[in-house]
Amino acid sequence: EGGSYMVINHHSGQHAFPSGYPIASPDGKIFLSLSEDMFAGYNPNNIEIWKVSSIDFNRIAKFEPEWGPRSGRWLNLHSARIYKRCHDNSKNNPIGLKACGVAQIEFSDSKWKLFE
Repeated sequence: EGGSYMVINHHSGQHAFPSGYPIASPDGKIFLSLSEDMFAGYNPNNIEIWKVSSIDFNRIAKFEPEWGPRSGRWLNLHSARIYKRCHDNSKNNPIGLKACGVAQIEFSDSKWKLFE
């Protein structure tokens, strides 16, 4: 059960372990990592942004929202859209989660910000 992700810098051999599948920015200089775990607590429920350098990786932002980051995509070099899932305990929903909107991550004033 569970899983993990590892990224490897093909120039230096250095590696890092983002919490979710890496989604490269349009220029390949940063990547977004999304991990959704609303129930088990086995994996983190978070959003990470990592910077790629010529020798290694550095996590430059981390967000831990109350909702689950289901999927995401880059809009441009400075923003990404995140599709959210929230708890839904209705009888007609056996998985207990439902789509509940969209969030955005933007680089502004020299830092990454999450707009829910």
